[in-house]
Amino acid sequence: MMLSFENIFRFTCICLVYTHNIIRLDDQRFAKFILRHIDKVPTKPHFYEFQSDSLEVCFDRCVATTPCISINYNMTGKRCQLVNYDINMGKDYEARSGWQHFDTGRTSIVRILSSDKNYCITIESEDQCNPSFTSTSEHSLLYKEINRAACKGVGAYFDFDRFTGVLVHYCSGLVVEPRNTYVVAVGNPLLQTYNPNRWRVTQLGYMSFHLLAMYPRNNRLGQNVSVHASGNEDISQDQGKVFIERDSIPVKYEFWSKSMSSFTSFESTARLHMERQIPARITRLDSFDCYPSTDQDLYFVRMITLFSPDVTGTHSFWLRGDDWAMLFIGDDETMESKKLVAQFQASDGTFSGAHSGSKYLEADKMYYMEVLHYEGVGSDWLVVEMIRPGDQDRVQVSLNFLYPVKDEPITPGNIIREFTTYYPLYEVSFDIKPFGITSPAQYTSVLHATIGNNHVNLGDRIPALWFNPGTLKLAIFTAIGNNLNYRTGEMELPTTGYTNIHIKQTSIEGIYYVITTINGTEISRIRNNNPQTFQNVKVYQGDPWHYAAKAYIKNLNFTTTP
Repeated sequence: MMLSFENIFRFTCICLVYTHNIIRLDDQRFAKFILRHIDKVPTKPHFYEFQSDSLEVCFDRCVATTPCISINYNMTGKRCQLVNYDINMGKDYEARSGWQHFDTGRTSIVRILSSDKNYCITIESEDQCNPSFTSTSEHSLLYKEINRAACKGVGAYFDFDRFTGVLVHYCSGLVVEPRNTYVVAVGNPLLQTYNPNRWRVTQLGYMSFHLLAMYPRNNRLGQNVSVHASGNEDISQDQGKVFIERDSIPVKYEFWSKSMSSFTSFESTARLHMERQIPARITRLDSFDCYPSTDQDLYFVRMITLFSPDVTGTHSFWLRGDDWAMLFIGDDETMESKKLVAQFQASDGTFSGAHSGSKYLEADKMYYMEVLHYEGVGSDWLVVEMIRPGDQDRVQVSLNFLYPVKDEPITPGNIIREFTTYYPLYEVSFDIKPFGITSPAQYTSVLHATIGNNHVNLGDRIPALWFNPGTLKLAIFTAIGNNLNYRTGEMELPTTGYTNIHIKQTSIEGIYYVITTINGTEISRIRNNNPQTFQNVKVYQGDPWHYAAKAYIKNLNFTTTP
């Protein structure tokens, strides 16, 4: 059962807050709520509860005074619960009789920004929500500087249906499509002519309509520069790349430059390279669908996500593309449970061949899904399709089946935080679960805060954590006194569950100590007579000087205070 409630709230707000399909502007607020479940609510606990005589009051509270992402409502008891969880994050729900759960669905209301976030895209009109209109009207799209009023109001928002690929200017209702060499907003769309072409964000970061992409005129961003439609052959610089303001994009796409010599060794070579080398590019996609590009030859990518089927039974999966690809599906949502389901080796640049495999899957259960794809030379293509139990036609493995991976593995060179000033008081905590040992035996990086190098100056390890060579023993180092590499503790970690690590440098009665706690038990307390303030500190989850540890990290918090 799916009921839709679209509420538009108009009143004063001191700031702009964006989340999912709830837009909070200075003078207007927008929310589109959908009845997601009856007698079921998110497993994640609510953060606020109050008495509410009507569902609308509950919506108002969530959108206005106590910002939330979704709500639970009990019609009998007239109780409203505010929750920070929705369908974009996963499918973790539990039974609760008498309660209904509402969220705002998969995110569609977005701003389209330049990749540097210095410009937004909107329509050319003094009144963006009520432009002059005739049956033949075409309104150009323009880039506007992000600090201008045009980027701060509702006129900067689009309704981007990521299932159908339809892009609509939100408040005017005009449909966006390429015409000739321009991208325009129109009231008489020709989308049916282009079917099955659609708007999508490509693996290269462009807003693309099949083989056309949004691009600033003359490849130069600036105030009031028109948005053009350029062919992929013209996309050779970063000016046309976009940033779509949305909360959750399910497929993580990692790119490495690498020449492969043999299909039989493709997987082993790729996985060894991933352990040792930093991805040249990381982006996120709504599906595995990769259109042809001239981006580069001799590279491979890994795409990871969670797949949740809507029916129980044997699913057939199909790969088509150029040059090589392998599809892995887990027995559950963990990476280590993955098994090869389908693969292909081709080099003709066409979709003439399809290669399939099958797997029995349960409805609503989450399964780890991964694709390895290699491009030699020429065009690069990839499509992943499936035949659901009881169906005969193939359909794409698309957004409505996919969710972000909850536990992503550590990768080399992954900068997760940067501190302009790093004070003597710092605190870091996280949960970690190893899933293997790297071969050959060597130190493998978990977390590394540094002023710039691996092991040169005081401040290069503040702190740094590795697994000892050939073991699951976690070793913890930091700067103590004038020793830039003081080992503060170590412990063997299990692979069966997560272990909580907590490290802090704190002042007790004017004396500084580095205290290390594992699963709530203090394992070391080291006095530091030389606490320092450092500048320009980078925090790596997997540093660029070592292989990445085979482990998952979650619930990471890293702070520093004067």
